[in-house]
Amino acid sequence: MSDQPSSPENSHEEVHNEDMPQPAQARPCDLWRIRIVRLDAYDDFDFEWHDDILYREHQGKDIPIRGLWRVEIVSATTGELKRAMQSFEDRDEAESLAARITDQSLSLSVQGFMETYLVNH
Repeated sequence: MSDQPSSPENSHEEVHNEDMPQPAQARPCDLWRIRIVRLDAYDDFDFEWHDDILYREHQGKDIPIRGLWRVEIVSATTGELKRAMQSFEDRDEAESLAARITDQSLSLSVQGFMETYLVNH
């Protein structure tokens, strides 16, 4: 036994912040998020060249917009894109994939999630 009095400087007791997940306790949802992003693609842009016209006013014709929905895995802390999973023309299909990934992530470890979704893709 040591004759030194117990003080905070001599204590080797670790303090754990319960709000911060420890590596053994971390889950995929602590590190990554699944998001759905809408990408707009314009079809049928028609720029005709006319030598005698410097500026052409829009004729009021509706330009068809084709929306794509992309499922992405992003960092929970920074929002940085980690992987674009897949794009869909139908939002319901994108939401279905996002729900499947989320459900699977509940049963996967961090390592398992990385191997399944992030490594070598």
